[in-house]
Amino acid sequence: ELQVGMGTPLTQVADLPHNVVQLVARTRQSVALADAVLDHRFGSDPYFTAHKPRSVLCLALLHQGRLSGILYLENTVAPNVFTSERVELLGLLSSQAVIAVENALLYEHVKEVTAELRGTNERLEREVAERTEELRKTNEQLQSELADNLRAQQERDSLQAEIIRVQSARLAEMSTPLIPITDRIVVMPLIGTVDSQRAEQVLTTALEGAQKQQASVVILDITGVSTVDTAVAGTLISTARALRLLGAQTVLTGIRAEVAQTLVSLGIELGDVASRSTLQSGIAYALTISGESRRLIGQAHGARPGPAQPAGAKKDFDSPRK
Repeated sequence: ELQVGMGTPLTQVADLPHNVVQLVARTRQSVALADAVLDHRFGSDPYFTAHKPRSVLCLALLHQGRLSGILYLENTVAPNVFTSERVELLGLLSSQAVIAVENALLYEHVKEVTAELRGTNERLEREVAERTEELRKTNEQLQSELADNLRAQQERDSLQAEIIRVQSARLAEMSTPLIPITDRIVVMPLIGTVDSQRAEQVLTTALEGAQKQQASVVILDITGVSTVDTAVAGTLISTARALRLLGAQTVLTGIRAEVAQTLVSLGIELGDVASRSTLQSGIAYALTISGESRRLIGQAHGARPGPAQPAGAKKDFDSPRK
């Protein structure tokens, strides 16, 4: 009868001589008994007393100096069964059996470790996959938020640039206003300091306004200009020359005594640019040279076309109208 994998402790087994097995396990030396009943060392063993075996062999199964198991054999019929030749043969077979058992145990251990590693790898792969998916979702969310923030920042920058552009255009318009007096006369009052950028704005506004209004006279009033130097005078002269190319005449007003003295000391000649001390006198002059004064006087008196006068007749404009 062959029984495998019993796993029963030695103290709970009744069909073995405990003293012999414990001696071999402790000394790791094999024990061969020619007649166990007559052997004084184990004659009092309960197993021997009850079963009365004759020949007994108990071999220590060693593997690399370590006790791997114990082989117990007995014969209940004849003494001296386990001769030295048989013991040697059994020793060889036992060593092979020990190697086979160790290999089997090692293979079982490898299977257990492999299964454990496989389970660990599968668990780690699941965790890595879950973590990768979480990171992917987080990255997509971050990319989306970053794109939204970038788009919002671009919109804010665009809006701010548009506001700055509108404000700059408004400030430029306010800094160089062009005011129509009549259909053919416009006034541009200059206030503050005139630098290179402001001079460019003055020139551009004057040319565009004169062309749009089809003005024949442009009045440049410098009453509010704080300082008149070479740059300011150059701006005025350049504007007058550019307006002349469009067929418009320039009238310069607001020249104070100190301004006139400065222009003379700088040796600046205004050339054919007409000048007046005040804006009022400049407007009157512009009305005169443009012919607008006669039209306005006619409108003020309500003049209508009458019958043709004979040659040499003189119309009396001083007589009261009825």
